[in-house]
Amino acid sequence: MSFQPFDYASKQRIETTEAVTKELFVVEAGVAIFNFRGDGGEWLRDQLDIPTDTVMMRPSVGGGPGSLVTFHGPRVVATASLASISNNNEAINAGWAVDACWWDQDASGRIVLHVNLAVRDGDGFLDRIAYHMTAIGFPVFEVGIHHGS
Repeated sequence: MSFQPFDYASKQRIETTEAVTKELFVVEAGVAIFNFRGDGGEWLRDQLDIPTDTVMMRPSVGGGPGSLVTFHGPRVVATASLASISNNNEAINAGWAVDACWWDQDASGRIVLHVNLAVRDGDGFLDRIAYHMTAIGFPVFEVGIHHGS
């Protein structure tokens, strides 16, 4: 079972096109806010899904020819790290972890970051993670036409 953050803090995004190759370069970073509580002395694991603001396939303004922007050969790097942990009482054999972070696309083409989390301790909480994603690819404005080198 997976879940999504209920809020974000320090959400940032920059998008630019590289001058020579015309590759689109997108960076997103922020803090995802959620509540994931441990349930005892064993590791409790779950997956946090973070929908980004980057869509690898999106409509452009105006419609008609060139109305679909996709990316040829996208390359994406994603990472996540602990940003806030807590414990209500005495922390006995407690632990908090980000075990893995990877990306894929949902049905709309949006990049989604998937983060495997773990908490150990009945009153231990993982409340926030920091994430960073970089995506690079060639924009393609019409099917079969590649704009770039």
